[in-house]
Amino acid sequence: MRLLLLLLPLLLWGESIQQRFGVPTQKPQRLLAAPTMHLYGYAKTLEQEHIDIAPRFGGFVTQLWANERYIEVKKGDKLALIYSPDVLQAKEDYINALNFQDGKHDSMIANSLEKLHLLGIDPKEITALSKSSKASAYTTLYAPKSGTLYAKTINEGSAFTKGTTLFSIVDTRRLYVDVAIFASQLAQAQKLSTFTLTLPNGTKRTATLDKLLPIVNPKEAIATLRLLVDNSDSALLDGMLVTLEAKPKEREVLLIPRSAAIHKKAQWYCFVAGEYEGEYEPRAIELAPFDAQHYEVLGGIDVDTAIVTHALFMRDADAQINGLYP
Repeated sequence: MRLLLLLLPLLLWGESIQQRFGVPTQKPQRLLAAPTMHLYGYAKTLEQEHIDIAPRFGGFVTQLWANERYIEVKKGDKLALIYSPDVLQAKEDYINALNFQDGKHDSMIANSLEKLHLLGIDPKEITALSKSSKASAYTTLYAPKSGTLYAKTINEGSAFTKGTTLFSIVDTRRLYVDVAIFASQLAQAQKLSTFTLTLPNGTKRTATLDKLLPIVNPKEAIATLRLLVDNSDSALLDGMLVTLEAKPKEREVLLIPRSAAIHKKAQWYCFVAGEYEGEYEPRAIELAPFDAQHYEVLGGIDVDTAIVTHALFMRDADAQINGLYP
């Protein structure tokens, strides 16, 4: 038995909606689209952009230029002036070898020069040493790359042993954004191709997919989607919370409003026009979530099928009385 409903007239819902005895209807929309995922993530530094300065010799800090954490340094900037007995001895050995340049001590020169290189002495300092008759008691540590001074373990007057990490520099011109996704979202997340971040100040920028980390938090069933973002303007800070809109590639889909479907006994239904004016009957359909406003139609109706826009108008009472649900 079909359901016959005669309702008071309602307002029109747009050009795609037809009125049948006061019941708004519309046809599914076929269009190129992609569902948007709204997510959150935290910015973090790239591990490969960290560099430690750990001298291969022990010594004493006599002057410290890099005297504060989180300052910006440029490649080649002076960080600290060091007195090291081991380095001073290696310098004097090199100068002594140079003073015996008679063709018989070439191996001595090469060995003493190699020792300076192995100690990590800056090439500029070695060049200056080769032109001097006396070795300086002090050695300068220089920044090997540009970035932010994330760690400093010494002060002026400090002593340290060889291998001690004195500074850590991090290049933050590129950052990761780690995005938490539920394990149930993994299949959808693996299809994502465009990513738009919104920073706390409201500015937007695009990111690229780096990888889906091969680990899931067992307690919360949360995985991590790792994105790579340009940060040459330093607008994004390590640890900053950002919002994310992510989409897969667009494809052709058939969409209906979420309000047009109801779920009953593990089956989705919509209401379609019957044989006579004012008649509507439930029809089983296959759906998949698309976005907050739409379902994607996988089967049961086509683009030419007029459906009731608001299925709740048709719900329960008459349909159940007439046995129209399986």
